Amino acid sequence: RVGRFRVLVEPGRQTHGVGEVQAQDTCPEGWRIDGLRPPRGQRTQTRDRKTVRGLGIETAQERRGDVEERDHGSGTVPHVSDIGAVALRRRPEAAPLRREAVAANRPRRGGQLLDNRRFGDMLRPRPAVVDRSDAIPDGRKSMTGIFYANGEWTDENPKLTGPMDHAFWMSTVAFDGARAFRGLAPDLEPHCVRLVNSAVAMGLKPTLNAGEVAELCREAVRKHPKDAELYIRPMFYATEGFVLPEPDSTEFVLAVYDSPLPGFTGFKACLSSYRRPATDMAPTDAKASCLYPNSQRALREAEARGFDNAIIRDPNNNVAELATANIWIAKDGVASTPVDNGTFLAGVTRKRVMDLLSGDGVQVEERTMTWDDVMTADEVFSTGNYGKVMPVTRVEDRDLQPGPVATRAHDLYFEFAKSASVF
Repeated sequence: RVGRFRVLVEPGRQTHGVGEVQAQDTCPEGWRIDGLRPPRGQRTQTRDRKTVRGLGIETAQERRGDVEERDHGSGTVPHVSDIGAVALRRRPEAAPLRREAVAANRPRRGGQLLDNRRFGDMLRPRPAVVDRSDAIPDGRKSMTGIFYANGEWTDENPKLTGPMDHAFWMSTVAFDGARAFRGLAPDLEPHCVRLVNSAVAMGLKPTLNAGEVAELCREAVRKHPKDAELYIRPMFYATEGFVLPEPDSTEFVLAVYDSPLPGFTGFKACLSSYRRPATDMAPTDAKASCLYPNSQRALREAEARGFDNAIIRDPNNNVAELATANIWIAKDGVASTPVDNGTFLAGVTRKRVMDLLSGDGVQVEERTMTWDDVMTADEVFSTGNYGKVMPVTRVEDRDLQPGPVATRAHDLYFEFAKSASVF
C-alpha cells in the first residue's frame, strides 16, 4: 500500500488496474515509477509506454520541463506534475513490501492528511472541493451527491477499495442511513450512534465518534440545495486483515446524495420463505452490509411474484420485519409492532413513531406477532429510513387501504421533523 493506494504486482511486471495514486512523492524501498497510464475509467491499452492515448495530455518524455529526477535512496523517482496516473514496477531484487515500510505514507486517522507532499497532488487534478457558494450554480435544484473520504470533500463518487481490501472480499462494512429533506435531518444523532455501535460489533475501530459523524453529515447536507431530498449514508469499513479484520485499518466514508422521498403511497407485500437469522448465526446487533443478501433474496422472490416487498419471519416462525423496513399493524385502534428479540434491526424511525403515537394517545404495543395477526389486521404499514411511514395496500391476496393509525403516524413524524433544521 502506497499511501491510499494498494499495489499488487509480480516482480518485473508492470501493474494495471490498480487505481489512482494517492501517496507521498517518495516511493517505498524497492519501488519505482515505471511509466504513465490513464486514470481509472479512462484506461486504454498501449504498446508504447511513451504514449498515453485518450487523455489529451503529453507524456513525461514530451514534458521534460515538468519532470525532474530526484534520488530517494531506493532509486530515481520522477517528480511529475498533473500528467495523469502512473504505473509502478517492483524491482525483482527488492525485499517484500511490509506495512511498516509504508506506514509513514498513510494518511492520519480522523480525516487529517499528512502535511508533506503527496503523489495525488502531482499526478492527477483533485476533484473540486464542493462549496455551496461556488460549486452549485444559481438556480440549480438538485445534484447527484456529496462525498467525504480521506479527509476531503468531493462531488465525484470516490474510488476506495480493491480486491485485497478486507471490506471488498469479507464485507466488513458497517453503515447507517438517515434522511434530510427541506433542510431537515430528523434523528441524525441516533443514526450516528448506531453506526458507531455497529462498527464495534463488526470488530472495527471507529475513527470518529457519533457527534463528529453527525456534524459531517450536517455539513454535507448544507452543501446541497435546501429543498433537496437526500439519503445520508455514513460508513466504516476495514481495509486490512485475513479472516478477521484489523481494527486499526478502519476507514470512514460519507455519502449524501439525491433520493426523493416516495411519499405516502402504498405498496404490496407478500410472505417470504426466507427468515431472519438468530442472534447466534449472524451479527444481527449491527447494521452491516453482510446481512443484506438475505433481504435481497426475499425481495427477488417477492418481485418474481409481482409484489414490492416481503414480510420476513424470525427463526421461531413469528413475524420479524419487512425486507427493507420495520412492520406495523393496527387492530381496533391499537398499533402493534414485533417485539425486539434481536433477530432484526429495531429501527430509529420505529422508535420515533412509537414515542409519537404514544404521546398522541394511541395505544402502542411491542409484542410477538404471527402471520395470522397480519392477515386479520385493520391496517398494515411500515416505518423505515427510506420512506419513513408508508402504508401497505395489499398483503398476499388481501387488499387494504391507508388507515387512520398509519396516517396519524405519518403526520406526526413529519411534524416532528420540523424541529431538526440543519440550516
